[in-house]
Amino acid sequence: MVLDTLKFVRRLEAVGVPSRQAEAEAEAIQEALEESTATKADVVEAAAASRAHITQLGAELRTEMAQMASDLRAEMAQMASDLRAEMAQTASQLRVEMAQMATELRTEMAQMATELRAEMARVETALRGEIGQLRGEIRLVEWMVGFVLALNAAILVRLLILH
Repeated sequence: MVLDTLKFVRRLEAVGVPSRQAEAEAEAIQEALEESTATKADVVEAAAASRAHITQLGAELRTEMAQMASDLRAEMAQMASDLRAEMAQTASQLRVEMAQMATELRTEMAQMATELRAEMARVETALRGEIGQLRGEIRLVEWMVGFVLALNAAILVRLLILH
């Protein structure tokens, strides 16, 4: 920013400020403005520094992102490996449980078969006993029928002889 010092000094003198004081104040303000105001070169230099800093930050962020991606891939690979191992262990445990269950079921089936065979043998024995008893009764009935027939025949013969 440029200050028109002559115009500034004249304004101060117009309001009653002594000439030497007005010039001193104009010089002080001009120096302050020159020290605090950026030049075009200052702006270009600051822009270049900002661009360099942005480029550096971009590179750092890319490096950090690549590292994070690598870390995440490694973590995912480890997790996949852990899960595969856990699945294999679970499958193994389930196979053992299935084998135990199959053994228990086979044992239970064999026990049921033995019990059913024993029950069938008891039923067969009981039926054979009943069949034997019925055969005996049938023989008795056959003998009785034969006896009754023989008796009837004897009665019939006697009746025929007597008549």
